[in-house]
Amino acid sequence: MSDYRRFVAYLYEYQNDAKGENRGFVKVASRGSVCQISLQISAFSLPDKTSIKVYGFVRRDTHLQGIYLGEMFSQKGLVTGKLLTNPSSMGGSGCNLNSLGGLLVYSDTGKI
Repeated sequence: MSDYRRFVAYLYEYQNDAKGENRGFVKVASRGSVCQISLQISAFSLPDKTSIKVYGFVRRDTHLQGIYLGEMFSQKGLVTGKLLTNPSSMGGSGCNLNSLGGLLVYSDTGKI
């Protein structure tokens, strides 16, 4: 079971560079060739069926490299869903799970 990894991170809203309320969580579970990323975000201001794109990022010298992981849609003030990828090549990028610095979640409305 040494290849099994699991962790949870809580997501907070930031406005004007100030940390605000908890808005949800991301749960990552990796075993063998499958990495499952589960997201739950309270997004009351998003209209239903708003496209939410999820990217991992890797730090490269002075910039960030984005890695597209998948898309979800808002419904009833929530964004919830699961994405599957290979932990040794996240989103087919060749970058492994250990190299990710975090996630970026973008909506069609321009909110991050």
